[in-house]
Amino acid sequence: DTSAETQQHDSAVEVAKAKLRDLQAEVDRRARIRAELDEWPAKRSAMTADYVAQWKANQATRGTLKAVKADVAELVGQRERISATRIAAIDRRRECLDERTRALEQRLTEMRCTVEPRLRHELQSARLDIDRCVMRHRFRHAHDGKATALRIYSREVEASAQRLQRSAERAVRAHSDLLAAADELSAVHQHAIERAKGEYDETLRASASLRAHHQRQFADCDPEAAVTALVVADADVAATMAAEALARRGGVEG
Repeated sequence: DTSAETQQHDSAVEVAKAKLRDLQAEVDRRARIRAELDEWPAKRSAMTADYVAQWKANQATRGTLKAVKADVAELVGQRERISATRIAAIDRRRECLDERTRALEQRLTEMRCTVEPRLRHELQSARLDIDRCVMRHRFRHAHDGKATALRIYSREVEASAQRLQRSAERAVRAHSDLLAAADELSAVHQHAIERAKGEYDETLRASASLRAHHQRQFADCDPEAAVTALVVADADVAATMAAEALARRGGVEG
């Protein structure tokens, strides 16, 4: 009986020790929870301050991005307006050049239609005058003296030569007018081509400068850093909610 009571007593002692260890573990656990709860307000304040700072930084980044987008839209609009203005000016100049070209071509056509027939007629008249002079010379040479016939022939030949010279001078002047008109038309076309090329090069340089300006502004904004900041802020919010849930569960168990 004494050994049975001793065994029963030992078993009861072991059970009591086990319960004591469990109680001690529970006390330690609750002490850790309480310590965490005591430290939680400071951590939450620090996390809240960090979140607020990141939120402000994100807001600033978003404002910068909006400003950059507005600047880009304005610059694109300005470039389109400038391009439209230049295109309209080029079209007007092209129309003026086309009108001048048509006028010069019409002038050349009129000169060809009027000067060439007149010159041919004058040359034909000069040939006829020479033929008449020759016939008169032959006739007079047959009936008059040689001296009189030679003087008459000389005067007629001289008059015919003067008429031919005047016709040749008129032909030369008409040819010079044609060449001057052609040179003027070529110069006008060359000037228009060079001016249009210069304006096109200037438009390309303005477009390249605008593209470089946009790239510098987007590089200063660093959109990837802004997105990373948003993701970190969302993770901090999730951690805050989990810690508050843990604190509420610990308070209920206590």
